[in-house]
Amino acid sequence: MSYLTSKGGPAAPEHALTTGDVAHSIGVCSKTVQRWSASGRLPAINIGTAERPIYRFSAAAIAQFIAAHTTQPVTA
Repeated sequence: MSYLTSKGGPAAPEHALTTGDVAHSIGVCSKTVQRWSASGRLPAINIGTAERPIYRFSAAAIAQFIAAHTTQPVTA
């Protein structure tokens, strides 16, 4: 499903997470989440502009990212 603002740009669904929400849930600073989003490492929707991005994230995408980047403890 595609979301658009009244200006024709992408819009996040109502339940989308903010950069701060994601940073808090995975234990990194919000600037790290912004860098990961800008580089494509973390899937996001930019509802801002290229010069001033405002990222929103789906909870499912964040859960998948966490699962893919979580290491399992080593048992002896």
